[in-house]
Amino acid sequence: MFFLVKNKTLITLMMLMAICSLFAGTGYGKTEKEKNLVTINKIKNGYVNAGKNRYLIMESTKVTDITGKKIPFYMIPIPGKAELVFQSLPDIAPHLLEIIVQQEIRKEVIPE
Repeated sequence: MFFLVKNKTLITLMMLMAICSLFAGTGYGKTEKEKNLVTINKIKNGYVNAGKNRYLIMESTKVTDITGKKIPFYMIPIPGKAELVFQSLPDIAPHLLEIIVQQEIRKEVIPE
């Protein structure tokens, strides 16, 4: 009886290891940073639309120009070229970590 229980446990462990190794190779749950050079078409409702992709803006999202200087969010030119640094999570829109504007930013005063 003990031998049968031991074998079932061993078989269960082997099956678990096989399943884990399958998911390890597919990139499921990948959380590495990725970069894309895109044209930003629209910024609305907490999302950046760039082409067919949609990126979630987080409170911690940094906005910088090419030199690395921080700029206010409202100064992002639309449409405009930018490099988006984001993190992809399964079944969720990619989270923006940083927006690096790749073109000149006009420093106009907005009338109130």
